[in-house]
Amino acid sequence: MDEKQLTSDLFDPRSFLCESNPAHGKFLTGSLLYRGETVSAGAVDQHLAALSDKRSSQFVEWIPNRLMNSICAVAPPYKTSTMSGTSLFNATSVAETLRRVLDKYQRMFKRRAFIH
Repeated sequence: MDEKQLTSDLFDPRSFLCESNPAHGKFLTGSLLYRGETVSAGAVDQHLAALSDKRSSQFVEWIPNRLMNSICAVAPPYKTSTMSGTSLFNATSVAETLRRVLDKYQRMFKRRAFIH
């Protein structure tokens, strides 16, 4: 695995913990955290700039420096890969997930479920 593949995997909706579709909103900001002894800061910056230019329609235009990265030069604790990554995004698409949770809560509250 290289920096380019890891960066594209971090933007893949299947990697998100929250079930939200980024096509239904826009990214506001993002932080990408890389870990590995072989992670190159130059390659990470290059791939993030290319991805930001390629997907500029998925980002709000009024935040110019929307992506930041951090690199930890320590190998991941598991030996299945030489590098790993984590992404944190602030996106408007999470509103549909929150709307779904609110709808389920309101239905339960209407039936007085779990109210003591």
